[in-house]
Amino acid sequence: MGTGHETRHRRLLRTIAAAILLGTVGLGVFVARRAAPPAPPSEPAAPPVAVAPPAADAALAEPIPAPEAIVAAVSGKVELLRSGNWSSVQVGQKVGETESIRALARSTADLALGPKSKLTLSEETELTLARLDGAEHRVRLDRGRVTAAYEPEGERVLRIEDRGGQTVAEAREARFSAMATEGTFVVATETGTVNLASAGASVQVDPGEQSIVRSGAAPSAAAPIPVALLLKVAAASKPSVPCEALEGTASPGAEVFVDGSPIAVAADGRFRYPVEDRSKKQFRIVTRDATGRSTEQLVRCRAPPAPPREKIDAVEIRWHE
Repeated sequence: MGTGHETRHRRLLRTIAAAILLGTVGLGVFVARRAAPPAPPSEPAAPPVAVAPPAADAALAEPIPAPEAIVAAVSGKVELLRSGNWSSVQVGQKVGETESIRALARSTADLALGPKSKLTLSEETELTLARLDGAEHRVRLDRGRVTAAYEPEGERVLRIEDRGGQTVAEAREARFSAMATEGTFVVATETGTVNLASAGASVQVDPGEQSIVRSGAAPSAAAPIPVALLLKVAAASKPSVPCEALEGTASPGAEVFVDGSPIAVAADGRFRYPVEDRSKKQFRIVTRDATGRSTEQLVRCRAPPAPPREKIDAVEIRWHE
């Protein structure tokens, strides 16, 4: 009896102790919650920050500004065609799209295409700026010879075409010359590479090579630029014979001038110039190739003999009757 009573008594004490412990813990939690300050209100989320694209991507997205063609140098007589009238140009003058510029006899001009590139007009040369924008510089070479020193600027290209726009020389980075004569278009490359296209065909003209297009046909195969410039005039070897015509041979693709006027040259370089003024005793013949080399000859001719005086065999005198 005594042992069972003690056991029940111990269980009761443990139960009371557990209840007191739970009450103490609950009271502590309640006091802690009452003492803790209220949580601050949540701040609104910050707006998203725009991230700028990388500089390289921005540069690719922005078009290259259209350049200005400016006359950088003038020697001799150089003229600009604007609003249907030719007038002398000055250094620093701007040349716009669709306008033409020409260098007359013994004259040259430099035309700057932006800060990196330029075109040099040789004498007796005329060209038109067909297009100037961020994609291309397009130039129509109406006659004569032009040298291009073209430096890369983005994806822009230089295109030099003949008068009819059927033959086109294209380059992104090169120094080359193009020459247009009656029925002939020649490209000679100094540095870089040039693509010459005509009649649905094209050739690559590498440094030290040239290619010729005749009368809108396909370009000739690129070949080394001739070492020497040829000029032979048949009349020059016969100064005692009156000049009825000047006949000779020049390098294929070269142009020939007689006293400053261009004359037709056949595909093989032969030329013939009928002399209209038989009293003229000398002629200045000049040939020039696409690289700019030139040579000349002064051809002397004997003036035609004077017509014979009519011989008088008899004189009849009648007196007034």
